[in-house]
Amino acid sequence: MLLWLSASLHLLALGFGLAAIAIRSRLLGQIPDPALLTRLFRADNWWHLALALWLLSGGALLALAPPAHPSPWLYLKLALFLLILLPEWHCCKVLRQWRERQARSRLPAPGDAGLLTLISQWQLLASVLCLFAATAVRLFQIS
Repeated sequence: MLLWLSASLHLLALGFGLAAIAIRSRLLGQIPDPALLTRLFRADNWWHLALALWLLSGGALLALAPPAHPSPWLYLKLALFLLILLPEWHCCKVLRQWRERQARSRLPAPGDAGLLTLISQWQLLASVLCLFAATAVRLFQIS
């Protein structure tokens, strides 16, 4: 039962995360105004919630049902997840500064928006690749 719940939460987090990072990426490409920033920060919050849930449920899956023989697909999935997380530190730092500027009723300098958009697009692609690697882990474990 716990395994099923963990797998379900893992897939749910992936769905939320894909939607949130796609929205964040699209909003970063627009000229910032207060309403857009509110939507951007909401999408960013959903993305962080999805990442946390994805990490926790993935850890639970590995603990509850470890693969009998760790395959290269598992290592690829974990490497992709790290490549999703590492650039997020920069995004968090810049978006925190943007939140502080908005709290002081100032618009952010859009200079970082291009890099954040690129990072978000990379994270979206890496998340989809992570999904394919995850299915390969279980598929090739069965056969």
